Amino acid sequence: MAQQFILSFSVRYYLTSIIKVILFWSRNLTFVEINKLIKISASVYIRLRKYLIGKINQYYAHHPIRLGGPHVTVQIDDTKLNHNVRSHLGRGPIRAARCLCIVDTFTQPAKGFATMIPGRRAETIMPIIESVVRPGSIIIIHTDEAKVCRALGESL
Repeated sequence: MAQQFILSFSVRYYLTSIIKVILFWSRNLTFVEINKLIKISASVYIRLRKYLIGKINQYYAHHPIRLGGPHVTVQIDDTKLNHNVRSHLGRGPIRAARCLCIVDTFTQPAKGFATMIPGRRAETIMPIIESVVRPGSIIIIHTDEAKVCRALGESL
């Protein structure tokens, strides 16, 4: 008889089923695709997914990502994620989403960090860079010649 597994969020399910869900979820399968492979209720799937995301967030809260180091090149770029497409003239996004990407090119494959940023001001971006990039790193900022990028180049 298979062992049952009880998680701390009080879901009682077979361990093999939970491991299969985690495996399929890590392969970016949707709930519908996972449900075709193994029968699992939507409520169990949602609670398991929330539990796992919470554990991942808890891990990174205690073990923050640190990139770079002495004489290691780190590349930084900010990107606008939802821009106007030529075929959607006049129907652009209400508020553009921006993402700050930091990549350590020393390791193979390269390690990276990406986060959403509320604005494109140096006061917003600098604390993120300081918390992720180790001192002594060689920083390359990919810029579109915006004022904030020039300010970042001068302050780093």
